[in-house]
Amino acid sequence: HQDAVGRGSDASDPVRPGAGPRRGFTDVMVMPLCKPGASGDSRICIGAICLCREDGLPFQEDEQGRTEMLTNQAAAHIMNLRLLDESRTRAATDGLTGLPNRRAFVEKMDEMLHRAARFGTPVSLLIMDTDHFKNVNDTYGHPVGDQVLKRLAGLLHGSVRDKIDMAARYGGEEFAVLLENTAHDGALNLGERLRSALEDETFIHMEGSNANQFHVTMSIGVASYPEAGDAMILVGKADEALYEAKQTGRNKVVSAHGG
Repeated sequence: HQDAVGRGSDASDPVRPGAGPRRGFTDVMVMPLCKPGASGDSRICIGAICLCREDGLPFQEDEQGRTEMLTNQAAAHIMNLRLLDESRTRAATDGLTGLPNRRAFVEKMDEMLHRAARFGTPVSLLIMDTDHFKNVNDTYGHPVGDQVLKRLAGLLHGSVRDKIDMAARYGGEEFAVLLENTAHDGALNLGERLRSALEDETFIHMEGSNANQFHVTMSIGVASYPEAGDAMILVGKADEALYEAKQTGRNKVVSAHGG
């Protein structure tokens, strides 16, 4: 099994390059952790297990066999954990934009509000909706509409702190941004920057050799904790502010708490 095991039994130079952490072993056995189901040149190595002896004895064939069996079991277990993690990630991710979906948003909001209640810190929520998005789809087609949503998703993702805040696709053409330890004024400022950035974006739709340029705007409602007392109230207040923004001219940021 030379293709699966690296061994060194010469006490004067017992460890082959990369086979062990230090010299002086009397025998070394390295078993690769390979992705199950592959063989030969198609094998994918995901790691390795290195066993070293200092008792003057070499590894025996039965020890090699047991080690190979345990290594295969470990590799299968590692791959199962990876697949489970990938499955969870897919379940929490919006397929079009790559942002977390509404389910992930709700879980993150609960975590943030729990910490906020414990430590007395603020949490702010922005809910935003692209203005007249149906007109974009009707005029330029759904593929162009999808490109608009992807561009907006990238804008939101690039505007929040990684592993602290969250930008999510809330549903349809609606998006949400959760800001941890961010007071209401800071959230309003971010909302205005996002609104302005999208308004400044130029989208292009090609019709034959003609390039049609157009712009998209969005309306944003902002609510914050502790002004809003729990998750249901926080979302409700942000939704109300978004509705007010839509009803009073669109392409604006409205506070749920006045001012």
